[in-house]
Amino acid sequence: MRNSLIFSGFSALIFFIFSGCATLRVTVNYDREARFSAYKNFKVVTPKPARSGSKKRQIRNPLFTKDIVRAIIPALTEKGFQEVKDKSSADFLVIFYASVKNRTDWIPPTYHVGRWGRVYNVTPGRPVRFKEGTLVIDIVDRKTKELVWQGIGSDVLDPSGPHENLINAVQEILKKFPPDTSGQLISN
Repeated sequence: MRNSLIFSGFSALIFFIFSGCATLRVTVNYDREARFSAYKNFKVVTPKPARSGSKKRQIRNPLFTKDIVRAIIPALTEKGFQEVKDKSSADFLVIFYASVKNRTDWIPPTYHVGRWGRVYNVTPGRPVRFKEGTLVIDIVDRKTKELVWQGIGSDVLDPSGPHENLINAVQEILKKFPPDTSGQLISN
Protein backbone atom coordinates (compact mmCIF):
# COMPACT_ATOMS: atom_id res chain seq x y z
CA MET A 1 0.00 0.00 0.00
CA ARG A 2 2.73 2.41 1.00
CA ASN A 3 4.85 1.62 -2.07
CA SER A 4 1.90 2.10 -4.42
CA LEU A 5 1.15 5.46 -2.78
CA ILE A 6 4.76 6.55 -3.23
CA PHE A 7 4.78 5.33 -6.86
CA SER A 8 1.54 7.16 -7.69
CA GLY A 9 2.88 10.35 -6.11
CA PHE A 10 6.08 10.07 -8.11
CA SER A 11 4.11 9.40 -11.32
CA ALA A 12 1.94 12.47 -10.69
CA LEU A 13 5.06 14.57 -10.18
CA ILE A 14 6.52 13.40 -13.49
CA PHE A 15 3.21 14.08 -15.26
CA PHE A 16 3.07 17.66 -13.97
CA ILE A 17 6.72 18.31 -14.84
CA PHE A 18 6.29 17.24 -18.46
CA SER A 19 2.77 18.36 -19.20
CA GLY A 20 1.86 21.59 -17.49
CA CYS A 21 5.04 23.18 -16.30
CA ALA A 22 7.04 23.09 -19.50
CA THR A 23 6.89 26.39 -21.34
CA LEU A 24 8.61 27.61 -24.43
CA ARG A 25 11.60 29.81 -23.63
CA VAL A 26 12.10 32.41 -26.35
CA THR A 27 15.13 34.65 -26.70
CA VAL A 28 15.54 37.29 -29.38
CA ASN A 29 18.50 39.32 -30.56
CA TYR A 30 18.60 41.84 -33.39
CA ASP A 31 20.74 44.43 -35.11
CA ARG A 32 19.96 47.79 -33.48
CA GLU A 33 20.86 49.66 -36.68
CA ALA A 34 18.63 47.65 -39.03
CA ARG A 35 15.63 49.43 -40.55
CA PHE A 36 12.87 46.89 -40.07
CA SER A 37 10.25 49.32 -41.40
CA ALA A 38 11.79 48.98 -44.90
CA TYR A 39 11.07 45.24 -45.02
CA LYS A 40 7.97 44.29 -47.01
CA ASN A 41 8.69 41.01 -48.83
CA PHE A 42 10.22 37.76 -47.65
CA LYS A 43 11.29 34.37 -48.90
CA VAL A 44 11.63 31.28 -46.71
CA VAL A 45 14.84 29.42 -47.46
CA THR A 46 14.92 25.78 -46.44
CA PRO A 47 18.10 24.86 -44.61
CA LYS A 48 20.75 22.59 -45.98
CA PRO A 49 20.99 19.44 -43.87
CA ALA A 50 24.00 19.06 -41.62
CA ARG A 51 26.71 16.74 -42.83
CA SER A 52 26.61 13.26 -41.34
CA GLY A 53 29.94 13.80 -39.55
CA SER A 54 28.85 17.13 -38.09
CA LYS A 55 28.49 17.51 -34.33
CA LYS A 56 25.29 19.51 -34.78
CA ARG A 57 22.24 17.37 -34.14
CA GLN A 58 19.94 19.07 -36.62
CA ILE A 59 16.65 17.50 -37.57
CA ARG A 60 16.74 16.18 -41.13
CA ASN A 61 13.11 15.35 -41.71
CA PRO A 62 11.50 16.74 -44.88
CA LEU A 63 8.01 16.58 -43.34
CA PHE A 64 9.20 18.58 -40.35
CA THR A 65 10.78 21.14 -42.69
CA LYS A 66 7.51 21.50 -44.64
CA ASP A 67 5.57 21.96 -41.38
CA ILE A 68 7.88 24.76 -40.27
CA VAL A 69 7.62 26.52 -43.64
CA ARG A 70 3.83 26.19 -43.51
CA ALA A 71 3.84 27.75 -40.04
CA ILE A 72 6.26 30.60 -40.82
CA ILE A 73 4.45 31.89 -43.92
CA PRO A 74 1.07 32.63 -42.26
CA ALA A 75 2.77 34.02 -39.14
CA LEU A 76 4.59 36.61 -41.26
CA THR A 77 1.71 37.36 -43.65
CA GLU A 78 -0.50 38.13 -40.65
CA LYS A 79 2.00 40.85 -39.78
CA GLY A 80 1.62 42.43 -43.23
CA PHE A 81 4.64 40.94 -44.99
CA GLN A 82 4.27 39.42 -48.47
CA GLU A 83 5.83 36.13 -49.50
CA VAL A 84 7.59 36.21 -52.85
CA LYS A 85 8.56 33.24 -55.00
CA ASP A 86 11.95 34.51 -56.08
CA LYS A 87 14.73 35.08 -53.58
CA SER A 88 16.10 38.04 -55.55
CA SER A 89 12.91 40.09 -55.09
CA ALA A 90 12.70 39.55 -51.32
CA ASP A 91 13.68 42.24 -48.82
CA PHE A 92 14.61 39.64 -46.22
CA LEU A 93 15.20 35.91 -46.10
CA VAL A 94 13.89 33.60 -43.40
CA ILE A 95 16.23 30.75 -42.54
CA PHE A 96 15.55 28.21 -39.83
CA TYR A 97 16.98 25.12 -38.28
CA ALA A 98 15.99 22.83 -35.45
CA SER A 99 17.86 20.47 -33.19
CA VAL A 100 17.06 17.94 -30.50
CA LYS A 101 19.20 17.17 -27.46
CA ASN A 102 18.86 14.41 -24.94
CA ARG A 103 18.72 15.95 -21.49
CA THR A 104 18.75 14.58 -17.98
CA ASP A 105 17.21 16.23 -14.97
CA TRP A 106 17.41 15.07 -11.39
CA ILE A 107 14.43 14.68 -9.10
CA PRO A 108 15.86 14.95 -5.59
CA PRO A 109 15.01 12.43 -2.90
CA THR A 110 12.29 13.24 -0.42
CA TYR A 111 12.75 12.58 3.27
CA HIS A 112 10.58 12.26 6.29
CA VAL A 113 11.89 13.40 9.64
CA GLY A 114 10.51 11.34 12.48
CA ARG A 115 10.78 11.57 16.24
CA TRP A 116 14.03 12.72 17.74
CA GLY A 117 15.26 13.94 14.36
CA ARG A 118 15.55 10.53 12.77
CA VAL A 119 15.46 10.79 8.96
CA TYR A 120 13.65 8.22 6.84
CA ASN A 121 14.18 8.09 3.10
CA VAL A 122 10.74 8.07 1.51
CA THR A 123 11.72 8.11 -2.16
CA PRO A 124 15.20 7.99 -3.62
CA GLY A 125 16.38 10.59 -6.08
CA ARG A 126 16.07 9.64 -9.72
CA PRO A 127 17.30 10.89 -13.05
CA VAL A 128 14.62 11.87 -15.55
CA ARG A 129 15.58 11.71 -19.21
CA PHE A 130 13.81 13.83 -21.81
CA LYS A 131 14.33 15.41 -25.20
CA GLU A 132 14.65 19.17 -25.55
CA GLY A 133 13.96 20.74 -28.91
CA THR A 134 15.35 24.05 -30.11
CA LEU A 135 14.05 26.02 -33.08
CA VAL A 136 16.12 28.91 -34.44
CA ILE A 137 14.62 31.38 -36.91
CA ASP A 138 17.02 33.82 -38.57
CA ILE A 139 16.04 36.91 -40.55
CA VAL A 140 18.74 37.92 -43.03
CA ASP A 141 18.78 41.14 -45.02
CA ARG A 142 18.96 39.98 -48.65
CA LYS A 143 20.93 42.97 -49.95
CA THR A 144 23.61 43.06 -47.26
CA LYS A 145 23.47 39.30 -46.53
CA GLU A 146 23.73 40.08 -42.82
CA LEU A 147 21.79 38.60 -39.97
CA VAL A 148 19.45 41.30 -38.65
CA TRP A 149 17.18 39.29 -36.30
CA GLN A 150 17.33 35.93 -34.56
CA GLY A 151 14.70 34.18 -32.48
CA ILE A 152 15.42 31.02 -30.53
CA GLY A 153 12.78 28.87 -28.85
CA SER A 154 13.53 25.88 -26.61
CA ASP A 155 11.18 23.50 -24.86
CA VAL A 156 10.74 19.92 -23.74
CA LEU A 157 9.34 17.92 -26.64
CA ASP A 158 5.78 16.73 -26.15
CA PRO A 159 5.10 13.66 -28.30
CA SER A 160 1.31 13.93 -27.88
CA GLY A 161 0.85 16.89 -30.27
CA PRO A 162 4.02 17.66 -32.22
CA HIS A 163 2.30 19.57 -35.04
CA GLU A 164 0.42 21.89 -32.68
CA ASN A 165 3.55 22.42 -30.59
CA LEU A 166 5.53 23.32 -33.70
CA ILE A 167 2.96 25.88 -34.86
CA ASN A 168 2.85 27.35 -31.36
CA ALA A 169 6.67 27.58 -31.22
CA VAL A 170 6.87 29.39 -34.57
CA GLN A 171 4.12 31.83 -33.55
CA GLU A 172 5.73 32.55 -30.17
CA ILE A 173 9.14 33.16 -31.73
CA LEU A 174 7.83 35.35 -34.56
CA LYS A 175 5.58 37.26 -32.15
CA LYS A 176 8.69 39.30 -31.36
CA PHE A 177 9.43 40.15 -35.01
CA PRO A 178 9.85 42.89 -36.06
CA PRO A 179 11.24 44.32 -32.83
CA ASP A 180 9.83 47.51 -31.43
CA THR A 181 12.50 50.06 -32.29
CA SER A 182 10.34 53.14 -31.70
CA GLY A 183 12.14 54.09 -28.50
CA GLN A 184 15.67 53.93 -29.85
CA LEU A 185 17.62 56.51 -31.80
CA ILE A 186 18.78 55.45 -35.22
CA SER A 187 21.55 57.51 -36.75
CA ASN A 188 21.92 57.91 -40.50
